[in-house]
Amino acid sequence: MSNSKWEILKWLSNLCYVFGTVLLLSPKIAATAITPWCVFILGNTVLFVNFIKQRNWPFVCLSIFFFGWDIITIISRLTGFEYFSIILPYIQYLEKIIP
Repeated sequence: MSNSKWEILKWLSNLCYVFGTVLLLSPKIAATAITPWCVFILGNTVLFVNFIKQRNWPFVCLSIFFFGWDIITIISRLTGFEYFSIILPYIQYLEKIIP
């Protein structure tokens, strides 16, 4: 893959990763929509491969940490456990704007 295509793919994966992670904060969206799951997995995979390709080991560790954090978030949403009470107003706002 050429360098410019790889840069575009990395930029898009950043957007996917951020978009998916933000959407997963809402219990309603995480429990009913498949979009956040797909964009999160796509973005995280591309970033992880990029960090390994660059031999950027601190960011490899960070991507593993955030992947684990998001898995915990996904499991908590599926089980109904609420640990985001501090940002609950933001979550409620997301649920209003995303059906």
